[in-house]
Amino acid sequence: MKKQRMPLTWVVIAVCALNYSVSLLLQHSGISQINAEILAGAYYKPWILCGEWWRLLTAGFVHGGLWHLVMNMLALYSLGRMMEPYYGSLRYGILLLVSTVCGFLFLMAGGHNTVAVGLSGGLYGLMAAYFIRLTYLRAWRLPGIRRSMIEMAGLNLLINFLPQVAWQAHFGGFVCGGLLAMVVDPDPRLSQKLRRSFTVCFAFFAIVLVSSVVKQRTIDPDEVYLGTDREVLEILQDHGLADYSSRMWNRLLKLYGFDQ
Repeated sequence: MKKQRMPLTWVVIAVCALNYSVSLLLQHSGISQINAEILAGAYYKPWILCGEWWRLLTAGFVHGGLWHLVMNMLALYSLGRMMEPYYGSLRYGILLLVSTVCGFLFLMAGGHNTVAVGLSGGLYGLMAAYFIRLTYLRAWRLPGIRRSMIEMAGLNLLINFLPQVAWQAHFGGFVCGGLLAMVVDPDPRLSQKLRRSFTVCFAFFAIVLVSSVVKQRTIDPDEVYLGTDREVLEILQDHGLADYSSRMWNRLLKLYGFDQ
């Protein structure tokens, strides 16, 4: 049997494991878990609004614990060995990374301020693409595949009811992956009309999502965590980033309305 090649999947697993190791080292040095996650690139709304938009991507490579990391990497391996050989590393990477970003954008559009981490948005995007592909092939007619799809959907639906789970990121990633699936699908048998329809739907989704995020220019006073901001910025200052720390502090004060 020919071995399935999935180089990008292994790269992502390695990056997530490395980033988790860095986070652990930070915590062992006396830094709290939340602060370590922010330093490692976690989603943190006020810092994103102050210019660190790259967190919408890097947050996917940060995980909040060993169990969180292991479960996400097992899911990535399971989906990756099916999806990457079919889509190719480039298209597969687009699906995974764009779904991850869209997931955090959807979370951001919700308005609440929180620290969020994990690749779940991207994983839900891959799962949606997998479902779309099976539906297009009418593979759901086969009892075994239909049962597998129902079980996978049911399990992941239940996960969203667990505490401290950012279901908005899951939902945003799922919608993104489902719409993007047919846009990047390499199957030459796909009609151009179907591909164009999915492209238009994805573009509309992206425009609405980005427009909703652009309107997010304030933070609820009850969700301002100046203590956390100060602690993280002091760590950056102690490690040679005093100018950056000072600029970020001024931006945060302006965002919170404390500079008036």
